[in-house]
Amino acid sequence: MEYAGFWRRFGGVLIDGFIGGLIGLVLGLIVRSPLAIGIVFALFYQPFFESSELQATPGKALLGMRITDLNGNRITFKQAIIRYFVRIISGMLLCFGYLLMLFSDKKQTLHDMAAETLVVRGDIQNVSYFQAWYNQVLEVLGMVDKVPQKREELLKKL
Repeated sequence: MEYAGFWRRFGGVLIDGFIGGLIGLVLGLIVRSPLAIGIVFALFYQPFFESSELQATPGKALLGMRITDLNGNRITFKQAIIRYFVRIISGMLLCFGYLLMLFSDKKQTLHDMAAETLVVRGDIQNVSYFQAWYNQVLEVLGMVDKVPQKREELLKKL
């Protein structure tokens, strides 16, 4: 496994910040309570994408990175939530948690260590971004097993 370095990860954060800012702006214009939408959006953006089949936020995916557990497997939504909250703590500690990656053999930040994750280089092959994200929505909503059943039921009726 090749671990993602500081500048590549920083670039991913910038791209995700830009995407998140645009989405937040649009949602803020549509919804009457932009603060509530902003908080919910911020809470789920990174964990949602990092625990998806692509194992990456759009920024990380575009720069050829993905999040894995210590064995190279897809992380759980719980691990992604832990990463998110410890990432906030890292920022509150004058970014010390981020700088730990400069001294770690596996280039882990504080939030990587807390969630037992790695950021590695490499894409998930033969996976469509939009299909993976659609599947993730179904999985988070608990509908991942129900969709094929519904499709089969509809086909039987035809």
